[in-house]
Amino acid sequence: MRVKRTLETDRFEARNDLGKIYTIIEETQQTGRISKGMTEWEDGDKSYRVLDNGYANRLSETMFHNSRTSETLTRLLPQPPK
Repeated sequence: MRVKRTLETDRFEARNDLGKIYTIIEETQQTGRISKGMTEWEDGDKSYRVLDNGYANRLSETMFHNSRTSETLTRLLPQPPK
């Protein structure tokens, strides 16, 4: 038997050209196969949501396009601990 699910696999901040910061959520579609009471999951397509503001298209590792506002967003890199 096959089953599907969507998981949040990452969450990060990205900034537009004017400095406004958005939260982007990466979601991964998974397909599972149930056999002998266990489910084996396989990752599929990834999609990106802008929290409270529509969807984003990934342009590169660090660049995203907000489909609702047509802004280009740049992923903020985590700061090293002090």
